[in-house]
Amino acid sequence: GEVTALNVSGEALRFIGNYPRALKMQIAAVGLNRKMKDPAGEAVSLGFIGLIYVEFREYRLGLKYLLPSLELNRQLSN
Repeated sequence: GEVTALNVSGEALRFIGNYPRALKMQIAAVGLNRKMKDPAGEAVSLGFIGLIYVEFREYRLGLKYLLPSLELNRQLSN
């Protein structure tokens, strides 16, 4: 529940343009997902971080998070 709250709050903050707080929420969600060993949740949170950086037009940073998200999702689909 806490990870979901962080993800939803982070996305809401992204939509209103508060990117620093959105990143903080999503990074906290990644940490919790890793602590709980939840690769599906980690993939979602990493994807959200990647989207934030893409909106900044920081494409390399975006890929730094989007590619691991994609890889986790590929592993889960196997």
